[in-house]
Amino acid sequence: MTVLAMMTMMACGWGACGRPSRPGSGGGNPGDGGGASPTVVLFLVDGMTPAALDTAVSAGANHFAFVLDNGVRVVTAHSTSPAAVIQLPDGSPGGTQPWGHATSGNVAVHTGCHLFESSQMDDIFLAAREAGIRSVFSGGDANYAVFTTADFHYGTMMDDATTVDHAITHLQKDGAHLLRIHLQRVRDSWTGPQSATDPGSPYVAHLLEVDGLLGHLIDALGAAGVWDNTYLVVAADHGMGQATSSSHPASTPSSWDPFMAFYGPGLKRGATIPYAELPDVAVTAAHFLGVRPLRGHIDPAVTLAVKGTTGTVLTNLFQGQPDSLDHPRYVERCLEMGSTCTSSGDDFGPYRQTMLSLIR
Repeated sequence: MTVLAMMTMMACGWGACGRPSRPGSGGGNPGDGGGASPTVVLFLVDGMTPAALDTAVSAGANHFAFVLDNGVRVVTAHSTSPAAVIQLPDGSPGGTQPWGHATSGNVAVHTGCHLFESSQMDDIFLAAREAGIRSVFSGGDANYAVFTTADFHYGTMMDDATTVDHAITHLQKDGAHLLRIHLQRVRDSWTGPQSATDPGSPYVAHLLEVDGLLGHLIDALGAAGVWDNTYLVVAADHGMGQATSSSHPASTPSSWDPFMAFYGPGLKRGATIPYAELPDVAVTAAHFLGVRPLRGHIDPAVTLAVKGTTGTVLTNLFQGQPDSLDHPRYVERCLEMGSTCTSSGDDFGPYRQTMLSLIR
């Protein structure tokens, strides 16, 4: 069955139109699929903002529309610092970069932390391996070569279709149940914020291609027999700035605001929750998979007051749960402190110093 046919059947509701009830649709626990192991897909589109997603949907992005109509959208989503690199002031020239040229948002969605003092951190891939769950990371830029803890990992310059195909290959051949995909090439079409709200722009045209790749992935999940018990997270690692160049400086408020939405068994349908941050994705993904809680920093040299995770499990995604939950809103509180958090440029340092004062 093609994904569009599947969506047509879903339009009248799971369990209607003669279709069996969806696994997990009646409860709030991950993996309620008649004993089937859950699959988690983190589908990140670099720099995709809420406005860009909405424009793409208005231009015919049917698979993104499906997620909105049948899943849970986050009204206000914040990234960790969108500064280009995580740079620590440790006395070396310019400071060390424990995560190379990967943005902090990419590290956050794996580790569940707001601070990233070392490359020795626990993550969803390590927790999945301990539980016997195979994983794949596929990111379309050399910046992502640093992410090597997944069982199968790719971080190199490649087109978006190849990036998705790597994940599908390991779904089909190796039974991977944790798929982390990062599509990079949409940034090549950025010409400024107006391109994200113009349905006829090359940028939105590329998002329509990404939407087609999402459909291709959903078809592959269906063919593998795991779609009914798949949790899908559609998000971005940061927002975008206001310049014509493809940049996201920490001093620009829109750089902190990525799109974020969730879909899966037992989750609310066509709903919203008020707030989430990128570290929440990692700890919530671990919850979906049913693996142990993540441990945060495991480097013995790190002396943070809180070395463990600081993300919040988004239990309000599940059916029957209140829309709001008790969330510490670390990033929101950081942003409320103005230049103390954001600096006047593309600097990670002010964010880090503010977070050290907030997370105790």
